[in-house]
Amino acid sequence: MFYNKTRINSEYQKKEAWRIKITIDVDESGNVNDNEIEIYIKCAKITEEIESVVAQLRLMGRQKTVTGDYNGEIYFLDYKDVIYFDTTDRKTFIYTAERVYETTLKLYQIEDMLKGTSFIRAGKSVIVNIIKINSIGHTFSGKMIATLVNGEKVEISRNYVPLLKEKLGI
Repeated sequence: MFYNKTRINSEYQKKEAWRIKITIDVDESGNVNDNEIEIYIKCAKITEEIESVVAQLRLMGRQKTVTGDYNGEIYFLDYKDVIYFDTTDRKTFIYTAERVYETTLKLYQIEDMLKGTSFIRAGKSVIVNIIKINSIGHTFSGKMIATLVNGEKVEISRNYVPLLKEKLGI
């Protein structure tokens, strides 16, 4: 039996030592469910980078939204639109470019949901989407200040600076 099969190959280098080869086979025969994706990873050993990629891929199949309340209405917010989460006075808030929402989730619950993504804990009361950081500056006390895409500044606690630097590759 013959069917249309599209093959896409892509390669790129990372840190001179990495060679990543991506092959995508599109099976239009009808034998594959539209919601089914099979990913095969072939590597010499499992590294932190590979574990991170696997975590990102697993997140694809999970919930990609968080609910937030704004003026008594519940909104379903896509994680990619969230700039940061913040807890103040035992209330957790979700900051997007458009507005600020309140959620019933606790910060530790949000942190668990977002493991292996572009979100990192920045302090006791803040989780930041590192993709939404415009610039970073240092303070004399060893903390960092991140300026976000919405112009707000978020303090990165000394305890979380090494994690931020690792995620950003600096």
